[in-house]
Amino acid sequence: MRILYLIILLSIFLSCASKKEDSKILPKEKNEILHLSYNLPQLIKWKELHANKNVKERFGEYVSKNSKMVGLYLSNKTAIMVDSLEHLDIDDYAVFYTVNKDQQWKVQNIHLKSMFDETNKKINISTVNKKELIDRVFRDTTFLKTDRLYLLKKYQKYDNIYTGVYITKPYDDDHQFIVITIINMMSIKNRLVYGGYYLNFTDEKSIDLAIKNNNYIMNGFVKANR
Repeated sequence: MRILYLIILLSIFLSCASKKEDSKILPKEKNEILHLSYNLPQLIKWKELHANKNVKERFGEYVSKNSKMVGLYLSNKTAIMVDSLEHLDIDDYAVFYTVNKDQQWKVQNIHLKSMFDETNKKINISTVNKKELIDRVFRDTTFLKTDRLYLLKKYQKYDNIYTGVYITKPYDDDHQFIVITIINMMSIKNRLVYGGYYLNFTDEKSIDLAIKNNNYIMNGFVKANR
């Protein structure tokens, strides 16, 4: 259930991002070929398994009928137990999606920040201070509301990747289960690709580790698709 909840959060983000008919920041040019296949790089600490039957059953191949999973990386520790995923609480994983509508637009690096900010505005994202989060999250059960994404940080480390770091509390009755959810908008061959990375929150070091892992995985995916 925890996996499905986090995928649903990404689905909400994708859904809002793809509703751009009234957007003022859409690219003006369109791609002649709509859909591409993507190279899936080998990573040191993660294994790509989106085509695996058990992974499809646990994660779902599609976020929605209009979105397609094009890659999924499980940590090596989890990957060796791929035949029993239904019994595991999984974190330290990354997913990559495309939205069918978005593939027509010629998305370039200069569009990413505006598209990201507009999507956050549509979802009505709250912000959270890192120091306050660390001080209060485990001792104040009212600090985070469920079913919400709280933006901790946004940045653009690489020209063709725009990133938001979020905190979420999936369940009202489990105040110790807090997740770092990182959502990336990427421009790859003039197409918009979404990447998500998930890691359980424990302390400040877990935030730093999540950002480090996310940057490595996303940049590896982009490099493999130049």
